Amino acid sequence: MSQLFIKNGTVVFEEYVQKCDILIKNGKIAGFYTPGDGPDDVEILDASGLHIMPGSIDPHMHLGIYRDFARDMKYDTQRAAIGGVTTLVNFHRSNEDYFKTIPEAIKTASENSIVDFAFTIGIIKKKHIDELEDYVRKLKITSFKFYFDKQDELESFYGLEKGSALTSDKADMYFILQRMKEIDDRLLLCLHCEDTELFVPIGEKVKQSDADQYTLKTFGSTRPDFAETSSVMSAMWVNSVVEGNIYIVHLSSGSSARMIKALKKETNGRVSVETCPHYLALDDEAPCNLNGKVVPPIHKKSDGEALWRGIIEGTINSMGTDNCPIDLAKKYEKGTDVRQTRPGFPGAGMILPVLISEGYHKRGISLSRLSQINSINTARRFLLADKGEMKVGCDADFAMIDLEWEREIDKNLFGDCDFSIYEGMKFKGWPRYTMVRGTLVQKDGKVTAQPGHGIFIERNL
Repeated sequence: MSQLFIKNGTVVFEEYVQKCDILIKNGKIAGFYTPGDGPDDVEILDASGLHIMPGSIDPHMHLGIYRDFARDMKYDTQRAAIGGVTTLVNFHRSNEDYFKTIPEAIKTASENSIVDFAFTIGIIKKKHIDELEDYVRKLKITSFKFYFDKQDELESFYGLEKGSALTSDKADMYFILQRMKEIDDRLLLCLHCEDTELFVPIGEKVKQSDADQYTLKTFGSTRPDFAETSSVMSAMWVNSVVEGNIYIVHLSSGSSARMIKALKKETNGRVSVETCPHYLALDDEAPCNLNGKVVPPIHKKSDGEALWRGIIEGTINSMGTDNCPIDLAKKYEKGTDVRQTRPGFPGAGMILPVLISEGYHKRGISLSRLSQINSINTARRFLLADKGEMKVGCDADFAMIDLEWEREIDKNLFGDCDFSIYEGMKFKGWPRYTMVRGTLVQKDGKVTAQPGHGIFIERNL
């Protein structure tokens, strides 16, 4: 029986922080012990001076969009582990048969990832609604994504057969939520909320105006904050009618956070909300400029502060990176202005450094609250059994944080991409160790596991 005893650390539980030791057996948490009361004759890991948190669960990655999926799985999971990620959920969408592409993706990821992984399927075709139950029963996937920002564009955007695509409007969302509830009310619909009726015509006016077409601020004005807020409001009301289960991805604006807080009091159903490190740590005047082009855009500094309030108050429940590995040549392949620059950037592993540095050190948010945002809430909503919690029987997935370790983002921390939007920024609080199912996958910023350590997480209802 494989055993490891972690001594002298301070453990971050869901509601409190306590100095105690942890026994691990066969990759699982086997017990918590008062210091000095643990077993003898087991391998010891000394965690003196470290705070042991559940490893990050990143529910929002786009590996394989701009580059080879195997390459992204191999190198981005290493970068993620350096930042304390132990589980990721990758968005999978394809114009091919999911019963073919998902098993292929699982095989590729199993050969390359050093952290555990799952998938969220993009619902873009009419037949995907008909196949939902089989995705759940046969592919063991329980989370799905819907794109309000591509209303009437799915067919052309993904090169789908004429007549096969969803409209991607509120009616489609309504019918999907109804079907999901018939199958199991725990199924989760992830929503990209931006109102095309607003941002498309507004964006065209901005792009044809005298505004500087080479700045992040101008790009932000092409997809204004209220376009997101309008879409969020509609989605929450439709979800209330169905009493469904939605997860709003990458919330970017303060107006949306305020609307969610107000509307939750008036609506039924379950609503979870995710934001991303870049919306919390950057604003539209950041030095990265259009390297930071992403949808929805990075908005003003006041939006970031409103999102932090959402975390503190409980409006925002989770964090995801929206990590989309791309190199500069690809990002600017078509041009360098707001219209032609491709959206997306690398950001794997930035959840905990931002939460600890900006949340704990600068804003005094408790480590327990941050662990809820970092892992606990995400594991529960995405039905990731035995993940994300400091409980006996759960997987020994840990980020062992040195709260005083300050690191500057430079090329050594970029991972496999040639830039970072955080370049030159310092973040205080990094994991000295990252552990996945009882195995160390990184130590002091150096990867210690081989590709293939990660396993696919089946979500069985």
